[in-house]
Amino acid sequence: MSQTRKSLVGGGDRSEKSELIIFHKGELVITE
Repeated sequence: MSQTRKSLVGGGDRSEKSELIIFHKGELVITE
C-alpha cells in the first residue's frame, strides 16, 4: 500500500475529492 500512499500524497490526485484520505496510526485509510 506504500505505492498508493506515495501516489496520493506525492502525486496529489485532486480529482478524487469524493474520497477522504485519513492517516490513522501511520496507515493511510481511504473512506468513501
